[in-house]
Amino acid sequence: MIVAHVGAIGGGAGTAALKIHRGLKQAGVTSWYFAADATGASAHDAVTPLPRRVAPPYAPGALLFRAAVKAYNTGRPDGAGLFSYTSLPVDSPFPFDVVRPDVIHLHWIAQGIDYRSFFRSIPRTQPVVWTLLDMEPFTGGCHYAGPCLRYETGCGRCPQLNGLRSPFDLSGVTFRRKRRLYEHLNLTVVAVGQANAVEARRSPLFAHVREFQVIPVGIDTAVFTPRRRQESRARLGLPEDALVLSFAAVDLMNIYKGFPVLLEAIRRLSNRGRVRLLLTGGPLPAGLQLPVPHHHAGFTRDAGVLAEIYSASDVHVLPSLSEGLGQVGLEAMACGTPVVGSRVGGVPDYVLDGRTGLLFEAGRAGDLAEKLDWMIQHQAERRSMGAAGTRLIRNLFSVEHVQAAYMTLYDRVIHESSRGAL
Repeated sequence: MIVAHVGAIGGGAGTAALKIHRGLKQAGVTSWYFAADATGASAHDAVTPLPRRVAPPYAPGALLFRAAVKAYNTGRPDGAGLFSYTSLPVDSPFPFDVVRPDVIHLHWIAQGIDYRSFFRSIPRTQPVVWTLLDMEPFTGGCHYAGPCLRYETGCGRCPQLNGLRSPFDLSGVTFRRKRRLYEHLNLTVVAVGQANAVEARRSPLFAHVREFQVIPVGIDTAVFTPRRRQESRARLGLPEDALVLSFAAVDLMNIYKGFPVLLEAIRRLSNRGRVRLLLTGGPLPAGLQLPVPHHHAGFTRDAGVLAEIYSASDVHVLPSLSEGLGQVGLEAMACGTPVVGSRVGGVPDYVLDGRTGLLFEAGRAGDLAEKLDWMIQHQAERRSMGAAGTRLIRNLFSVEHVQAAYMTLYDRVIHESSRGAL
């Protein structure tokens, strides 16, 4: 079996995809990883940069790219999230001259490839699996639609773009372009959470999909495993008697991650005297006033360091406004730390309310404060939830479990495609 992955290598999406790729290689599968965001010699020895050809200045892709950038940067409302366009000033067809795979597995490809040249290079008979980390593959460009349901009918009049609200805005044009590019694909869609699967099924862009599956992000439970809390705190310089709440994101101020909701909830706690905030991610804005003492561990991709951080925490907080699954929540839970998470996306798939953590309504700081207060006051229940969470991750979310699920899926789509070709 030959599997060719296409995706990013940066961020949580890249980390999740590379786990699958490297796990397959260790299992003896011939697995390639073509990275849209790798240039030159990659630091990842198992990764190959996706070949690109720069398009002439007046090629359709280059013209569309310039138009998209202009539309993207004109008059967007405050707080609008990430929005991706499909056209780049490069050609990036799949490199069939390098490898002829049995399955092409797409991961996060937004703004890393030119959709037009890539998808037109894929034959109708080629099995394609696409793992969804967010909503961008089946919308007109937004990565999280929030309350907007226009992706169910074709987008246009996008509330995340400018105030023109035209059916022919960038979202509407992108949606129609995606529909033309997807319609011939021999496509199987994998969602990382149940809610993401429900949303994907509602989009006309995926009306022709052969099969929908739910396979979560895999966690390396050999690394993400409970460690002695006091020893982890000593290594991080945290007080032994503190009540430590952890929060992690590549960009702490990312609009989707809900950090302001967490800060407001902490301000509302009935007793925050022992509370310390443990942050992992990029820098905080200069002058930002936090309601409790904090320790900023900085940004790291080192899984061992992350496991130390989670193990030092009493509670991990996942206050996301939108979320595909929330990999940091899975990692924290694998380390024996209960999670208080928002009721969005795939979070309820593993934060089992009252069993492995507590859920609150997204964006409601008062609700979050109540749940945190309860956790602070119930030490025995916290520890019980942490142990239950670790068991759940080992049984259902381990790298080995996820790898086996993908192997079964690959075998099935290859078999069905070969049978259909007869």
